[in-house]
Amino acid sequence: AGRGLNEKRLLAAVKCATLMQLHIDGVSLETIAETHDCYAADLSLLKRNLSWVLDAAGRIFGVLDKEEHDRAAREERTPDSRPHAILARDLKLQVQFGIPRKAIELIAIPGIGSKRAQALVSQGIFTIDNLLQTPAHELMQLLKLREPSVAKLLEQANTLARPETVT
Repeated sequence: AGRGLNEKRLLAAVKCATLMQLHIDGVSLETIAETHDCYAADLSLLKRNLSWVLDAAGRIFGVLDKEEHDRAAREERTPDSRPHAILARDLKLQVQFGIPRKAIELIAIPGIGSKRAQALVSQGIFTIDNLLQTPAHELMQLLKLREPSVAKLLEQANTLARPETVT
């Protein structure tokens, strides 16, 4: 009856992690709910809580990463090459948007949110370059957008892919 770890809590944690991994892999919350005997609203709550935990972890890791960087500078060595704060931030974005890590750059494009990012990923479009190589008519059909909206989306993606240099 205590609050410690037991088999039931451990299995519940594993189930939660598995469900969130499915979401990151592009499975909709509704589909996960239907196939894993739970409610989509509960999954949304789990997603929100996990985002909060990852946000807090990112802040903690940011402090620890800075301390590691400072310590490495004092010791004249190279700091850890994988800052934990970045990993926590990326995982938070993966959970929030339901996309794999390699697709995170898509959400930097104005107009690309969870649904559109998931639709792009479902068709193998993971990067801005992949998006720019996709014919506009295919994007119109996939994203259910009209030609002017797709043109604007591609223009914004192109700007992100090839930022202009100020001279």
